Amino acid sequence: FFQAEDGIRDSSVTGVQTCALPISPNVTIAPPAILTCVVTNITLTASSTTTGASYDWGSGNTTTTKTVSSPGSYSVTVTDPVNGCTATTAESVTQNIVTPNVTIAPPAILTCVVTNITLTASSTTTGAGYDWGSGNTTTTKTVSSPGSYSVTVTDPVNGCTATTAES
Repeated sequence: FFQAEDGIRDSSVTGVQTCALPISPNVTIAPPAILTCVVTNITLTASSTTTGASYDWGSGNTTTTKTVSSPGSYSVTVTDPVNGCTATTAESVTQNIVTPNVTIAPPAILTCVVTNITLTASSTTTGAGYDWGSGNTTTTKTVSSPGSYSVTVTDPVNGCTATTAES
């Protein structure tokens, strides 16, 4: 209800904030993790010290949590069951899915004299991990037969990978 200055109550007024700040319920959303190639879902958790408060994330979700898989801003509204006052807050979810770069330096040619060559992979991604397969996790692989050789690089920050090959 809206209490007018003349003392007449008007229940037809909607969307008016009639609750003073100390009366409104409080609501917070715990800061979320960042979506990555490995972390593809994040659960946002809202909380309030208002006893019995109800939560509304929209789309019928009335729990204290919301699981998201896309970056963006997510809001929740809390309602105080005693006085009907509401409070809304939002939290932004970010995403880091940048794949690392990887190259293999052009190798020498195997011949009757050159029976082994070393393939060297590189990436500008800081701390990148390398995997040539068969347990070889260094930047180099020594080969003695022609063929296609591939290496996968993993970004240690976001878990994203990239693969390249050299023949």
